[in-house]
Amino acid sequence: MFAEAVGGDRRRAVYPPSMVGDLETNVGDFWIDCSRMPTAEDLKGKEPEAIDHWLQQVSQVRAQQAKLFDYLLSHHKTDFSMFVQSCEDRVGHWLYPIQPYNAGYDPALHNVRVDAFPDQYRAFDQMLGKILQYVDGNTYLFIIFRPRNQAAAEFEEGRRVYHSAHDHGGNAPIIAKHDFEDGDDVPGIFIAIGPNIKRDVRLMGFTVSVFDIAPTILSLYGSPSRLR
Repeated sequence: MFAEAVGGDRRRAVYPPSMVGDLETNVGDFWIDCSRMPTAEDLKGKEPEAIDHWLQQVSQVRAQQAKLFDYLLSHHKTDFSMFVQSCEDRVGHWLYPIQPYNAGYDPALHNVRVDAFPDQYRAFDQMLGKILQYVDGNTYLFIIFRPRNQAAAEFEEGRRVYHSAHDHGGNAPIIAKHDFEDGDDVPGIFIAIGPNIKRDVRLMGFTVSVFDIAPTILSLYGSPSRLR
């Protein structure tokens, strides 16, 4: 929770001390991130209850983040804002709606809430709609999606991590073989909206890194090329 994270020496890593009282008064306490995914032991024999409890916390995080960002955008306007979402990633790692013919399929797990993963993108659309309320014709908006094709990582040479842990380390379902030597090479998505950017244009096949957009941001701010 925010109130716990801002205590001690780590408080500056979350929000400046000058904003703590403001946020606690006008937004209230809120989760910084989704909880870790439950272990196989946590789930065994009580999958529906554990899944529902975990997804309820995800929904709570969504609502709190929406309230927080809405408040920040309306009361603490800045030249640059960044919002990061990880709920889609967490849910997809263990509740992706795989089918009986997929390796690692467990009916006690994957039949419980088949809409859990697609529901995350519906929730993200709602959050994006709230952000777009603050975007005008002079605003640049970047939407970045950097996937990790963990669902196919089982087929990477030298990597057999499926049973290693019930977390990012290897619990994701195995869906299909991919054509990339490393799952991290799976292409991402970069969407740019703003002044002087062509509308309704889609470019594919270009080598674009979604890891480092700093040069693009610095260019928009007119920084010297030597800094880019």
